[in-house]
Amino acid sequence: MLTGLSIRDIVLIDRLDIEFSDGLCALTGETGAGKSIILDSLGLAIGSRADRALIRQGQETGSVTAAFEISERFLQSFDESGELGIDALEPLILKRVITKDGRTKAYVNDAPVAVATLSKIGDALLEIHGQHGDRFLMDVGAHRALLDSYGNLNGLVHDVQEAYDAVKHAEQALREHEQVVKALNKEKDYLLHARDELGQLDPQTNEEHELADRRAFMMQAENVHAEIAAVRSKLADENGLEREIYGVLRQVGAIKVEGSDSLEKAVDLLENASDAVARANQYIDLLVRELEFDPAELETTEERLFALRAAARKHKVSVDQLPALLEKFQTQLETLHHDEQVLDQLRGDVDKARQQLSERAAKLTKKRASAAKKLDAALKKELPPLKLEKARFETCLQHHSGETIGRNGAESVEFHAATNPNTEMGPIGKVASGGELARFSLALKVVLRRAAEQKTLIFDEVDQGIGGAVADAVGERLHDLAKEGQVLVITHSPQVAARAKHHWRIRKDGSSKSAKQVLTRVEDLNAGERREEIARMLAGASVTDEARAAADQLLRHQ
Repeated sequence: MLTGLSIRDIVLIDRLDIEFSDGLCALTGETGAGKSIILDSLGLAIGSRADRALIRQGQETGSVTAAFEISERFLQSFDESGELGIDALEPLILKRVITKDGRTKAYVNDAPVAVATLSKIGDALLEIHGQHGDRFLMDVGAHRALLDSYGNLNGLVHDVQEAYDAVKHAEQALREHEQVVKALNKEKDYLLHARDELGQLDPQTNEEHELADRRAFMMQAENVHAEIAAVRSKLADENGLEREIYGVLRQVGAIKVEGSDSLEKAVDLLENASDAVARANQYIDLLVRELEFDPAELETTEERLFALRAAARKHKVSVDQLPALLEKFQTQLETLHHDEQVLDQLRGDVDKARQQLSERAAKLTKKRASAAKKLDAALKKELPPLKLEKARFETCLQHHSGETIGRNGAESVEFHAATNPNTEMGPIGKVASGGELARFSLALKVVLRRAAEQKTLIFDEVDQGIGGAVADAVGERLHDLAKEGQVLVITHSPQVAARAKHHWRIRKDGSSKSAKQVLTRVEDLNAGERREEIARMLAGASVTDEARAAADQLLRHQ
């Protein structure tokens, strides 16, 4: 409950302190007296957007302080973690200071907090309905939110939104991967052909150098074959060097010379030469055997070497890079296969996400249908006191075509009404007049209040455009509503003001010499002053005895 409001240097208010009580509290005054300043100031205290234009002319700062009485139940529902350090045994003080340069500071129980924190607390404590509060009935998009709030379905709505976002995320992942697979599939035939072609060729590391060396060796063997045969013939044939040396040895061996060892040395050397020639001949034989090859091997080697080099030219790589290229083709094909498996998995993820969305949306639809029936029944009870006893109201759930499920569920919500017994139901914004819309709006607010019974309700000229018996009915309903909690109403209707438990008058005061400007004042009215104010509201500028009598008649309903 709002217990106090202190305003310092805001627009036309220099200094103002108001103490509020429970029940229905009315604020009245002439048009332009400054009632909107009170609301703007209160909004500033609970975290609304600040504007330096709110600071009273000639001042450097302006401030607003709002005091609330809160319950332990409120704390349990709002500050379960205890992070704010709020004590239910003390009043909750919200304060906002705005400076001339546009900067603001926010406080909760004198402790500095972020404006977002102040706003969060304010939203939990106050609910302000402006002069055009019935416009939400013209906005079909707001009807769903109202039904969900009434049915306490916001948790289910969040689950549906979470599932919807999961579907969109899964679908996006699927689309992106489909593009990857599509691009790879365009190269699939080429990859398969290239992989198979290179696989059949089966290139090996360093194979080109080995083949080239072998080919060069065999070609060299062909070239030197005749020369080696000639050398072999000179060494080992019947007339070759080996036979000649043997013959010389025989001749020398037949010579007999006494007293000299030269002949013996010559024989030794000739024998060594014979051995050397014999060994040379063996090495020549070995070389001949080494140089022997199958001519078909040369042909095979050349074909293999040329095939490797042709493949390298085709793929614009070196022969040494062919094994790695083959491995790359194989990896790409394996990746494609894996990506196709991932694609199947992503399709499964999309199906699962859609299934979860469908299940959650179906659950929400069922709960909404149940909440809609309860809302219709509750509103039906609120219409007669507002002189709409013959009106009908229905919450219509309009299911989306096909299997389309939106982020907020599988249906839209629209309020329908009929204000006369023999007329068809239609969208409430089209079939109800301005005054009827105001009363439907009030009835809905009364019903929806029960979803936020901790809050103080503030109505700014909710009775605009209505009068007489209808205004009296609105005042009566606000009076009854205030029995369930604090209600503040800014009104021009004497019927509504007369129902209030407490009454303040807002007026302009031009007597302040120090301020040198007109200032807004708020007066707490006693019984006599209240009678005069209601008489003024009835009669206008000139209050008559008849107006006072009428005011007395209205005040008897309190």
